[in-house]
Amino acid sequence: MDIPESPAGEASAPRTQRLSDVLRALVRPERDRVALGNVTRALKERGFGALMLLLAAPNLVPLPPGTSTLFGIPLILVAAQLIVGYRKPLLPRAIRSRELSMQTLATIIGKALPWVRRFERLAGPRLWYLPQRQAEQLIGAAAVLMGIILILPIPFGNFLPGVAVVLMSLGLGERDGAWAAAGLAAALASVGFVATVFGAAGLAIVGAL
Repeated sequence: MDIPESPAGEASAPRTQRLSDVLRALVRPERDRVALGNVTRALKERGFGALMLLLAAPNLVPLPPGTSTLFGIPLILVAAQLIVGYRKPLLPRAIRSRELSMQTLATIIGKALPWVRRFERLAGPRLWYLPQRQAEQLIGAAAVLMGIILILPIPFGNFLPGVAVVLMSLGLGERDGAWAAAGLAAALASVGFVATVFGAAGLAIVGAL
């Protein structure tokens, strides 16, 4: 999977790497597989927003069954740490040791990069009315809920939660209240979708009795 090159002119960008550049650097064609722990270590200095974004991004592209669970459980753990107040995300060894093929990682990042770059161009500190701690707790709680939905066996139920977490993560990383609010709105829509699915299933079961 080819990873898009950085747009012209980014070489003269500030010293702090943008998230899109960090994501590109994760893809190492000379390797066949990569442990999730290596990915999280590379993103750790970018904080919770970057790691939650990467854990949610796979749900935006078609991937083999079970992938949403593979990423949903770490997402719940990371988001819960954000609620509690950890300053850096941590994952259990059993999850850190799980491996992805480099081709899968390249596919995920290759699909996510164009969107991340668009958001980076549009994002910036604005409309950030809540104190940082309260904002982190709110986003963390919503991300935990989205992670729970991701591990449920609901057909086509992973896209909206993935979008919600990506938007909230970008909002958190850039202190952009507009993107964070859009992510929370997508989270509410996701909850509504799940409630509709379970409601319809319940009615079908009652009707069959």
